[in-house]
Amino acid sequence: MAMQMSAFAAPQQQSGSSGVQITSLEKNATSTVGSGNVAAAGNLTPFGDIGVGCGINWKADTSYGGGLQAGSSDFGLGSGFTMTPGSIRIGAGIGMNTANASASIQFTGSKNGSIELVFESTSPVVCTPGTKDGKSIVSCKTINA
Repeated sequence: MAMQMSAFAAPQQQSGSSGVQITSLEKNATSTVGSGNVAAAGNLTPFGDIGVGCGINWKADTSYGGGLQAGSSDFGLGSGFTMTPGSIRIGAGIGMNTANASASIQFTGSKNGSIELVFESTSPVVCTPGTKDGKSIVSCKTINA
């Protein structure tokens, strides 16, 4: 059960209707393995045409996870997570479509407490480490936006 993500969920035009409509609702499940998803698309003021969807999956003794995609002409989001008996992986891709800019975040954590966080951006960034309330933090910002 691989984690999948995309930074843009293409809106679908709903012919002859206004507003947002459910375009897909599916499930396939047993007590040990399954998946399901729901999607919607349409026109939503003031965003224009949008598309949004999410899904879940599980497999006994292996993993469970899910994801979300959403998009409009301005922004796109794709995210997902997978949990296994020993680890968690979370990822997100974010698109600022009108600026032709995007960023992604990948987080991996394990039962022993180790973590890795990777941030990628189409624009140069500066990251500043620090502490807040006794916890380690990193703040990253674009330098030429």
